[in-house]
Amino acid sequence: MQLIFNETTIINAPISVVRSSILNIESWSKWNDSCKSAEFIHGSMWKPGSKLVMRVSLLPFPIYSSTTFTIIKILTNTNNEMIWEGKKLGVYGIHKWQLDEINPNKTRMQSLETLSGATLIFLGFLGIKFIVKNLNNKWSNGIKNASEELF
Repeated sequence: MQLIFNETTIINAPISVVRSSILNIESWSKWNDSCKSAEFIHGSMWKPGSKLVMRVSLLPFPIYSSTTFTIIKILTNTNNEMIWEGKKLGVYGIHKWQLDEINPNKTRMQSLETLSGATLIFLGFLGIKFIVKNLNNKWSNGIKNASEELF
């Protein structure tokens, strides 16, 4: 089974500011109330193969999950994309952010999350579609708000 979540957000800030918001791991919990903490545990920050741990609140009430993501690809020069992957509860997930300049002070951010794995069938009964859609929406809105505030 596979689930795909795709969201496009227009941000009134340059790509460099949006990228800075995404890369500033220390600020995530300030602009995303689903992210309780995040830290790198292996490798150089944001380099392919580095790993981070992020504790997120999956539901609107205090239930937490510590999830390890492996950063597999970061392209910083030409196409402004960042991709990370992780596995939790038998579900493999890959998240991609694509940043495109609309004009020098406006950025289109596409967030694409793909989840696959047999346990998605069971997790479907627990509302995984709603949970992931809500998390992605909080990330996109948080990045938008943090970037526009910085700019």
